[in-house]
Amino acid sequence: MERDQINMRTWVTQAERDQKNYEYTIKQTLKGMDEHPERIEKFFEFSSRFYRYNLNNSLMIYSNNPNALYCQSYAAWNHPTEGTKNQEAYRIKKNEKGIKVYVPVEVTLLKIDGELVPLEMATKEEQIQYQAGEIESVIQTRYGMKAVFDVAQTVCPIEMYQHFHRQYHETEREQLVKGMTEILEGMEYQIRYQNLFDLGKDWIFTESGNVVLHENLHPEEKLSALAEIYSKAVMGMEESRRSPEVLQFQTEGLRLMTEGVLGIKRDRTEIAEIYGQWKQSGQKIHLQQTFQELYQMARKGLPHLEQTMERYTVSQETRQTEPGFNKRKGQETKMTNQELMDLIKQQIQITDYARENGYTLVRAGRYYSLKEHDSVRIDPNRNCYWQNSVAGRTGIGKGDSIIGFAKDFVHHGDLHEALKELSGRVRGMTYSPGALPAAREEIKKYDSPQLPPRGENMHRMFAYLTKSRYVDPDIVQEFVNRKMLYQDQRGNCVFVGRDTDGKAETACLRGTLSDVHFTGDIEGSDARKGICFRNHADKVIVTESVIDSMSVMSILKEQGVDLKTYDYLSLNGVGKAEALYHLLKEEPKAEILLALDRDLGGVKAMKQISETLQNTYGIADEKISFHVPPHKKDWNEELTEKMRKFQPLKNIPFLEKAALPEIHYCAVQSTKQVEEIGFRNRDGKDQYRLVELDADGKIIPVTVTKTNTMFFSAREVMERIPNLYERISYEQLLKMQKDIQTAQWEHTVEGEQKKEQTESQGRVSKEEKPDLSRAEQILQDRKKNGVAREIPEQKGTLELLGYQVDQGVLVARIQYKGEETLEGIWKNGDELYILTGMEVNHSLEKYSFRQEEKEELQTFLKENQIEVEEKYQMLSVKEQKETQRSVEQTLEKTTQFLQSVGRKEMEKSQKIQPVNELQL
Repeated sequence: MERDQINMRTWVTQAERDQKNYEYTIKQTLKGMDEHPERIEKFFEFSSRFYRYNLNNSLMIYSNNPNALYCQSYAAWNHPTEGTKNQEAYRIKKNEKGIKVYVPVEVTLLKIDGELVPLEMATKEEQIQYQAGEIESVIQTRYGMKAVFDVAQTVCPIEMYQHFHRQYHETEREQLVKGMTEILEGMEYQIRYQNLFDLGKDWIFTESGNVVLHENLHPEEKLSALAEIYSKAVMGMEESRRSPEVLQFQTEGLRLMTEGVLGIKRDRTEIAEIYGQWKQSGQKIHLQQTFQELYQMARKGLPHLEQTMERYTVSQETRQTEPGFNKRKGQETKMTNQELMDLIKQQIQITDYARENGYTLVRAGRYYSLKEHDSVRIDPNRNCYWQNSVAGRTGIGKGDSIIGFAKDFVHHGDLHEALKELSGRVRGMTYSPGALPAAREEIKKYDSPQLPPRGENMHRMFAYLTKSRYVDPDIVQEFVNRKMLYQDQRGNCVFVGRDTDGKAETACLRGTLSDVHFTGDIEGSDARKGICFRNHADKVIVTESVIDSMSVMSILKEQGVDLKTYDYLSLNGVGKAEALYHLLKEEPKAEILLALDRDLGGVKAMKQISETLQNTYGIADEKISFHVPPHKKDWNEELTEKMRKFQPLKNIPFLEKAALPEIHYCAVQSTKQVEEIGFRNRDGKDQYRLVELDADGKIIPVTVTKTNTMFFSAREVMERIPNLYERISYEQLLKMQKDIQTAQWEHTVEGEQKKEQTESQGRVSKEEKPDLSRAEQILQDRKKNGVAREIPEQKGTLELLGYQVDQGVLVARIQYKGEETLEGIWKNGDELYILTGMEVNHSLEKYSFRQEEKEELQTFLKENQIEVEEKYQMLSVKEQKETQRSVEQTLEKTTQFLQSVGRKEMEKSQKIQPVNELQL
C-alpha cells in the first residue's frame, strides 16, 4: 500500500508541473498575439490544419512548432491503428522532443477486493491475471498529458506528407473552384460570372441573393473570393449576440482558415487591422473564447469542405500509386481479387464490423472477446481474430482476418457473400466471383486427431482438475484409465473422445495454468463428434465442456447416485449440437438431460435442441429435461462455489427438472428518444441506458451497475448487458410494447363483449332490429344513456395529410397535437367531419371539413375508383357485388376499426388521468 501511495504522489507531482506549464504556455501565447496582432494571421493559417484539435492543445502545439503539419502520439506513429492516417509505422527520430498536450486516455481499472486499482499500480501477478481475463476490469476515459510529435519529427519520407496534410497543386485550382461552387450552391447561393471592372470589385451580392464574380479573375483570386463568400455565409447562419467587431474578426478568421485548407495565401490580410478596431471599440477582449467559438464553427463546416475538395481533386499522381491504375490509358482498371482482399483487410476494422452486426464486445486484457462467443479473441492492433473452440492449423485455435470473420459470423460460411459485402465498403468496388487466390501453403487434412506427445507425468493435470476445478480425483482417474485424458509435454490437459471401438474421434486441449485460460480443438478432430463418457446407459447428460461433465459426475457421486445410470456427453461448444444427434443415431436414448450453461447462448441452444429432438427425432417432450445451474454460469462454477465454502454437494439440485430461465429483451435508449428526471441531455451530451418491458408493457430501465452511473456512450452500455439479456433495436422494443398493450386491450374488450352478450340473451324484443352500423349503435347508446352532448370544435391545429382505406373503412391521415394518426371520416347530411379524443374524459372534439378538403377527398375517391357506402354515418368502402355477406364483412371491418381507434384513444387517456371503465 505504501508503494502505491508513493507512486501516486510521484504521479500527482509530475501532473501538477505539467498542468502549470501547460496553462502558462497558453497564457503567454495569447498574450503575444494580443501584443503582436500579425501573429494571429499565422495562427489562423496553422488552425486550418489543427481545427479538429482542442483549442488549448492547438495553442500549445503552435507555441512550440508553428509550422507543424500533423501531430500524434509516439504509440500512434509506431503502431498505427484505426483513426490514424498512417498505415505504416514511422519511428520518431533520435533526440526529438514531444509536445505535451491533454488527450482523452482510456484508463484500465482492475476490480480487486472491491476496489478499482489502476493497471499500472497493480502487482505483476495481478497484471498477468488481468491479461488472462481472470480479473474483471473497467475502462474509463479521462484526460491526461501525453507527448505528441509532428510528422517532420519522424522518419516518414517528405513525399508521403500528402497523406497527413493535403497540399493542392496550382494545376488543381480550377477543380477547387468547382468544388467551392458546389458547396455554395448547396447553401442556396447561385454563382455566375460577368464583367465587374466598372464596379472595381471581385464579387458582389445581387438583390436576388445570387453571387456574381468578376469573369477575369485568376483561379487563385476566384478561390479567395469564394472563401470570403463561404465564411460570410457560415457566419450569417449562426444565431448569436456577437458585436459587429467580434463578428467581423471571426468572419475574417474563418476565411483565413478556409484559404489555408484550399492552399492559397493572400499577400496582405486585414486581420491585424480588424483586431485593432476591436480593441479600440472599448469592448473587453476575450480572445480565447472567440477562438473557441470559431473552432466550433470550423468543425461543423470544414470537414465537409475538405471531403468535397478531395472528391474534385484526386490527383493523377496519387491515383497512379493505387492498385489497378492503368498508367498508359490514365484510368482505373479492375483490381485483382487478391489486391481487393488486401485492401479490405487494411480499411475495415473487425471491432467496428462486429458491433455493426449486433455482437457485443467484451474487454479481455489487451484483446476483445464476444459476449455471444466467449472463445473468440480479437486483436485490434493487428486487426485479426482467433477462435479457441475451433481447430486451427497449429492446433491452438482458428485465426483469420476480417474476411474470415465476416464469412463465419455474419454470412454463415459463405465466402463469396462476405467478399461481396466487404468489397462494397471499400470505395464501392465489387468482388468478382471465380477462382479464389491460391493458398500460400497446402493445408493437410487428417482422418483422426493429431494427438500431442504425452508428458513424463500427470502432476500438473491432476493438480489443476482436483485443486483448481474441484473435480473428484476418482473421476479424473477413470478418465485416464479409459484413455480419455492425459497431460502433454507442455503440461496441458488433453481430452480425447473415442468411438465404441476405442478409436480417437475428437480431442481438445485445456491449459493448466491458473493465470492463462487456454482452450482449443486439436487438428484433425471431427467437429461433428463430442467427447462422450460411455456407460451404454439409456439416459444421457449433455454439457458444453468436458470439465462440466466431470463436475456433474462429481456432484452425482457425492449425492450417492450410481454414475453408470447415465452417459455423459460434452458438445465442446454451445453451437455443436450435431454431436448429440450423432450419438442418438448410434445409441438411441430413452431420456435426455440438457445441462448447458446458464447464459444467453446456452439457454437458446437448449431450446433449439429440444425443438429439434421433438420435431426431427420424434422424442416426446416429457423425455427431455432441462438442468440449469441455479446460481452460477455453468456446473463447474456451481461445484467450485460449494467446495470453496465447504458446503455439502447434496444441496445442489442437479436432478430436479426445471424450466429454462427466461430470456429478457433489452434495448439501448438515449435522451434523443426520451428525457425524464435523472435521464437528460447534459451539456450537449446525450445519456444512454438499457431498458426493457415489464409485464404491463411499460418501458423500465435495466440495472447494469450497483451505483447510479451515467453513460454517455452506447458502447459503454452495451458492454454491460446482464446475463440472459438479449439486445434488440429500440424500434423492435417499441413494437413489442405495442403488441403487449394491444393484447391486453383486446382481452379487456373481449371480456366486456361476453358480458354484454350474456345480458342481452335475457332480453327478448319482438320488434325487428334495424340494420345499424357500429358507429350508429355508439351514437344511439350515448343518447339512450343520457351522455350525448354537443361535441365542441377542435381547439388545436389539425392538419389533413391524406386519405386511405383501412380495413374497409375510409380514414383520414392527420397531424394533431404533435402526433400523426388515422381517424375515421363521419357524415351528417352534407357535413363531413373527424372526431378526436374520448367522451369518457371530455376530450372528444370535432373537426369539420372545409370545402376545398371535401373536393380533395372526392378527387382521391375518383382517382382510386373507390365507391363510398353512405348509408352509415362512418364512411366505408362499397363493394361492387353487395350481398348480405359483404354487408356483414363491412360491419365487421368497421367494428374492428372502431376497436382500434378506441384502443389508441384509451392509451392516450391513460396518460391524462386514470379511468376505471371505458364508456362509449
